[in-house]
Amino acid sequence: SSTFTGNAATNLGGGIASAASAETLESSVVSNNAVTDAAEPSSGGGGIADLSGELLENVTVANNGVTVSGAGPAGGGGIHDGGGLFMLDSTVSGNRVAGSAPNSGGGGIFTESGILSLNSTIGNNASSVDGGGLEIVGSTGANFGNVTIFKNTATGNGGNANIGASASLGLTNSILAGGTAATGPDADNAGTLSSGDYNIIQTTPAGNAVSGTTTHNLALDPQLLPLENNGGPTFTFADQASSPGKGYITFSGGNCGTIGAPADQRGFTRGTGGVCDVGAYEFAGVASAARHVRLPKMHFHPHAGGMRVRFPHFAPLRLVLPKLDV
Repeated sequence: SSTFTGNAATNLGGGIASAASAETLESSVVSNNAVTDAAEPSSGGGGIADLSGELLENVTVANNGVTVSGAGPAGGGGIHDGGGLFMLDSTVSGNRVAGSAPNSGGGGIFTESGILSLNSTIGNNASSVDGGGLEIVGSTGANFGNVTIFKNTATGNGGNANIGASASLGLTNSILAGGTAATGPDADNAGTLSSGDYNIIQTTPAGNAVSGTTTHNLALDPQLLPLENNGGPTFTFADQASSPGKGYITFSGGNCGTIGAPADQRGFTRGTGGVCDVGAYEFAGVASAARHVRLPKMHFHPHAGGMRVRFPHFAPLRLVLPKLDV
């Protein structure tokens, strides 16, 4: 475990810049770092700039910032992903983008390469441009299972998520709610927002409609408590007894619906009473020695330069993680 705090860079990677080879970061904190002038295209990453593939597990990326300018695209107050990101049991919170530039933003995460995330939280981030939680640009896919994206804010488009015209966001068992923006408080979708079912998407996305399986999706306030220490190595938004996502999904054989997630973000077991919760937190979860979710539904394929990853439950995504042993 490591702590990266109080650092600054002019253009790329205030806390960590990964460019030469893929990196693995576990049980660590990246906080209070900054990029002071992300004026170049594909710059930013107040906390982390990933240009070569990154695996984050039990990591907190919090209270980092980036100031954007120039022609864009740029951003990522918490994380700038330009090499492929896999995020497990992690929290991205309280990060911010300031300034203005076209096709820029992502108070929490800016991606132009592709993200896979399980049992993670993206909350309380802010952008003075677009994408308070997520900014997805280019021909890029971000695919999430049991992820909570909550209470992010953008001055422009997409409070929780801003999805570019050629980009996609896939959600299964996930929460996209509580956002604030001029257009699309929870999502501004110029591209593809694909559902694998059992999501809480509080407000109708601006732009294109949600595609995929939407049978059990809910358009409700998830009634989550504030982000805090609810046990485990990272902060989470807890359900309440009245939360509509509590015990909403059938749990069987270690799977929460179609996602192989026998534990929540904290490592607390799922499945009490044969049901499990939408999002990263399990209301009836019990502390467990198990720290990892199972990934039986992920497909890993050798690929020139690294590993190609597919998550067949979601909209098609091929994420290359060079030299990354997962």
